Amino acid sequence: DGRLGIVAFAVADGSLTALELRRATSHYLPDTMLPNHIELVETLPLTAGSKLDERRLLAEAGLREFRPLGAPGPKD
Repeated sequence: DGRLGIVAFAVADGSLTALELRRATSHYLPDTMLPNHIELVETLPLTAGSKLDERRLLAEAGLREFRPLGAPGPKD
C-alpha cells in the first residue's frame, strides 16, 4: 500500500550488512522504533543549503515518500 514504515539509511564501510546493523540497533532501540527497512548508502546527499536531501535519498534507493491522505506535500 506504499507504506514504508521506519526506513534507516546508513553509511557503512562495507564490513557491515543491513542485517547486522538491524541486530545491533535492536540492543538499543525498542521494537517499535526498529527500522522496517535498512538501506546502506555510500554517502548522504545534501541540498544546496547543506541539509539532507530526503527526496534524492529516497529516489536513489528506489523508494517513494509516504504522505497520509490529505496531508500537504513538500513545497517545490
